[in-house]
Amino acid sequence: MEPVAEGLWLLAERFEEAGCIAQAVKCFEAICQSHVSFLPIFEVKTRLRIAMILLNYTDNVTHAKSHLERAVSPYFFQSSTNVPISVFIVFFALFDE
Repeated sequence: MEPVAEGLWLLAERFEEAGCIAQAVKCFEAICQSHVSFLPIFEVKTRLRIAMILLNYTDNVTHAKSHLERAVSPYFFQSSTNVPISVFIVFFALFDE
């Protein structure tokens, strides 16, 4: 993991522990918006973390759903992927309509 991303991740965790949810989400989103290329699984984990924070602490289901869709959608069309099956289970369990 890049040092900047690692620092943002740790800062986001501190913000979450302190109850500063908006700041935590912004730190995680900064990782996703970075121009640095990360392993795909790192972006998936980051977007899942954002979605879980939003679902646990806010009523912003639309924003959470958006992060989950962006985390999972690139992997629907790949025959071989290293994304854990739990990612797909969480996605469909939360938003099965």
